[in-house]
Amino acid sequence: MLSKFKFIFLLFVGIFVRYVLLQYSYLLNYFDFINLRNPYNSWRNFKEGIILHEYGIDPYDGDMFHENPIDLKLFSLLNRWIPNGIPYIFIVIQIITSLIIYQNGKLMINFQKNFNLKWVYTSNIPLNLMILYLYNPVNILDCALLNSSVFQHLIVCTILNFCLKGNLLVSSIVLSVLFLHSYNAMILVIPSSLILYYHSCHDNPFKKWIDLAHSPSAISNDDDNDKNVNKYSNIMNIIIVFTTLTFLFFACLLLLCFYLSPHPSWKFLDNCFIQKFFITDYTPNLGISWYTFAESFPHFQTFFLWMFRIPCFIYFIPLSIKYGSIDPIFLFYMFLILIVIFEPYPALGDMFFLLSFFPLWYKQLFPFMRQPLLYGCMFLASITISPIIWYLWIYADTANANFYYGMSILYTLSQILFLSDLIYAYNLRRFVLVLQIDDLDAINKGEKPIQLPKKDDIQFKFPFF
Repeated sequence: MLSKFKFIFLLFVGIFVRYVLLQYSYLLNYFDFINLRNPYNSWRNFKEGIILHEYGIDPYDGDMFHENPIDLKLFSLLNRWIPNGIPYIFIVIQIITSLIIYQNGKLMINFQKNFNLKWVYTSNIPLNLMILYLYNPVNILDCALLNSSVFQHLIVCTILNFCLKGNLLVSSIVLSVLFLHSYNAMILVIPSSLILYYHSCHDNPFKKWIDLAHSPSAISNDDDNDKNVNKYSNIMNIIIVFTTLTFLFFACLLLLCFYLSPHPSWKFLDNCFIQKFFITDYTPNLGISWYTFAESFPHFQTFFLWMFRIPCFIYFIPLSIKYGSIDPIFLFYMFLILIVIFEPYPALGDMFFLLSFFPLWYKQLFPFMRQPLLYGCMFLASITISPIIWYLWIYADTANANFYYGMSILYTLSQILFLSDLIYAYNLRRFVLVLQIDDLDAINKGEKPIQLPKKDDIQFKFPFF
């Protein structure tokens, strides 16, 4: 068991590192950190909006400020009361996030044990999740740069925490707050509803399907079919209720933003949502949309706009159908990766935040992955070479936008390959479970390679494939 002293010591070191870095944060002004900052999480833009608001100027008249009026009002008050204490609020937020991640690790392990998928966990998994987030250099730099994405990470962890506890009302409220920062987060309604549905039942609502996967020859009678229909009708009911509550609270938040905005108006919608949706800011970043819209002809931009917007809201449908009744936690994680991939203004801290949760599936899925070295090297190459190319392009004038865009493509491609390989490894592991191979533990430990039977040896139909 983890001693309280060791746990407190890890938190103290994390706080100390961030405190020291904030004391020398002026040195960070000599670097652009283009991979970590974007127009929608930059503290420079946020601070400019706060100053304009304090001088009675509407920050939504321009196109530099993109935070919602609730955040603007909150930080305006904080800037008035504790002007020198705002940086330390970011430290507190990250410490709270790490504590919630630690608690989420315990809840997720208990949640997935009920699904009889033979996950192998050790007692230090929650601690590993917390350490990966707390001591990740990119997350530490996010705190030092005062990026607003720190608050989005806290909101995501809070949503998952209340869903795992079965609190439908608070989960819908927190998810509606996330909508104010990312409209792509709307796809999280499905996995959140499925997690909540599990807690609304005394037994595992998906036990029938899991048992069928392990015993494909089992034939259900009419009573079982009726019960199954009732269960899935209950799933649809809770999805409808949760979605309705979430969008209702979101509408209330929009009304609150209307009344809190300078000279109450709806102009904040253009800065917070419309400009982000139509990608009007061509500031270079790790995404692939800025260059496409900057270089394409105007009559092609509508086509590219929907090519970048539609996939995120299409992929979630088949993924929800296939994995929703098997592992809602894994579905939630896949949707978070989808949101990061299709985010028009991505930041490096978002992907590193998601990688903090990977140890939950590392021991089970890594042996089944095909090419982790390939996209791992692609990911590292893109995040290390892109700042060099940025310097050569902007300051040395020996490169151009094509070089930097090449690194952006490499970064996005590595994320896509990681997600596809993650899904492949999950499916292959379930394939092994369905065949009831006895060497699963040896495969997880890397002691034995995967040897699947021939197609002719399979005598039954798989219910999930």
